[in-house]
Amino acid sequence: MDAVGKLYHHASRTYGTGHTILKACLWHRGVTIPWGSWLYVKKEHAGKLKLPFARLTELAADAIRHLPLPSTMNVTVLFDAYYLCATVAKAVENKGWHYISVGKSNRRFAADNRSHHLNTYGPNLLRRSGNWRKIAGLQKTNCYRVARRIGTMKKLGEVQVVFSRRRGDRKAIALVTNDLARPARKVVADYLRRWSIELLIKDEKQHLGLGAYRVLRYRAVVRHLHLVDCAYYSDTEHLNTDESCPSALQGT
Repeated sequence: MDAVGKLYHHASRTYGTGHTILKACLWHRGVTIPWGSWLYVKKEHAGKLKLPFARLTELAADAIRHLPLPSTMNVTVLFDAYYLCATVAKAVENKGWHYISVGKSNRRFAADNRSHHLNTYGPNLLRRSGNWRKIAGLQKTNCYRVARRIGTMKKLGEVQVVFSRRRGDRKAIALVTNDLARPARKVVADYLRRWSIELLIKDEKQHLGLGAYRVLRYRAVVRHLHLVDCAYYSDTEHLNTDESCPSALQGT
């Protein structure tokens, strides 16, 4: 197959071959809508296929730039730690939107006149000044211990970092956002919506054959991805088109 590369399978902790896909979705009033799927092509394959090479972060930034949502909508872009970089953050900010992302544990965060690693600063902050809050996710409400700080991150500028730990869990996560005024509780609640894209991918794999293609050519693979998204979209409930309602773009 064209553009196949070596991938690490986290569930089995083994390496295999396959395609890397960038998928972006819209989430609005409980409805998840596929916005687009892009097949990542490594630099050594791009030349052979006569395609311009773009990193995954550049593909994500380009998807954000070309999302034609009304300017009246309050948009929050949700993505995982891999995409928390200047390229994606700038694309979001140029649209006048906000983002929320998990920060990698080794990222440095300057606050309280000191520079900290997120993995050590977060647990200490939660222990000293965290508060328990009930926060609703997509399917149920859980209790989270949360604390927030405003500071700076390299290449991102001034950000708010919300540390949270779900009751019963040992691990805390750091949520990074450029929305300095958003309450900590809402930052956690908004990011929990990103789970909807995992459910979408699961449904597309189980019921629509997302990973079941046997075609060889690059364009045939891309067409398959688009057809799967169209099939999922055709079964999506109709949205309430009130443009004052928040929306979210999610990428993985």
